[in-house]
Amino acid sequence: DLLDTGTAESSGTSDDELPDTKPWSESEMLAAEKELIGFFISGHPLARHEWTLNHFALTRMKDIQQQTSGTRTRVGGMVVEMRKLFTKKDQKPMATFRIEGLEGSTNAIIFPDPFDQYGSLLAEDATLMFGGIMKEEEGSDPKLQVLEIFPLEQAPGLFCDRVSIHLPEMGVNPHVTETLRDIATEFRGSTPLRLCIEFLDGPKVFINADHAFKVRPCAELERRIEQTIGEGLVYIAAKSDALRNPTPERKWQKR
Repeated sequence: DLLDTGTAESSGTSDDELPDTKPWSESEMLAAEKELIGFFISGHPLARHEWTLNHFALTRMKDIQQQTSGTRTRVGGMVVEMRKLFTKKDQKPMATFRIEGLEGSTNAIIFPDPFDQYGSLLAEDATLMFGGIMKEEEGSDPKLQVLEIFPLEQAPGLFCDRVSIHLPEMGVNPHVTETLRDIATEFRGSTPLRLCIEFLDGPKVFINADHAFKVRPCAELERRIEQTIGEGLVYIAAKSDALRNPTPERKWQKR
C-alpha cells in the first residue's frame, strides 16, 4: 500500500540524514544545471541583468537581424558556441561565437586587435555587453563584428548618459526634495542627475544637479525614486554612441 504508515525501515537515506550545507547561489545553481544536463532549467543567467539590457543595449536581440550592414550598435547577452581561431598569416588569436539574449541571438566575430584587448572576458556563458558593427556577407546571416566588450555589471556606469527626474509642479514640496536628496546621496556615483519641473501651464524647467549629487544608475535607484514621486517619472538615458572607445574599422579578410 503506497499509503502504508508501517514502521518498516527503508534502506535509503532520509532528508533528515543529509548533511547541512550552505545553499548554492543562483549563479552556482545555474552553472551546475548547465554542466549536469546541458541547459538551464531553474532560470537564465541573463534574467538578473534584464534591467541593464533594457536600458543600455541600443538594439534588442529580437531586432538584431533587421540591422543593416555597417550599422554600429551595442547589444548585451551571453557567450555560447565560442571557437578560438588563429589567422593564417601570423597566427594571431581571434574568435567566433554566438551572443544569446533573452529574445534571440546573433552570430559574432572578433578579430585579433580587439581580441588582444578584450579576449580575457570571452568565455562560454559569460554575460557581457558588446559594441560593434553589423556585417553581412552574401549568402549568410548578418553578424556582429565585435570591437568592444564589457561585463554587464559595468554597463550602467559606462553607458548611462544621465538620470532625469520629472516632477509635476504640484508634486514639488520639501518632503519630496529632501527624500530625493537622501536617495541621491545613498546612490552616489558618476552619472549626472537632472531635475525637470513640469508646470501646469506647460513650460518645463530643467535643473542640472550639483556634482555632489551624481548617482550610480541601477534598478534599485529607479525603484526608490518611483516610490517617492510615482511610476514613469524617471528617465534613464543611455549614451547614443554605440562604442565607448571608437577605433578604426577592421577590414574583412580571409583567415
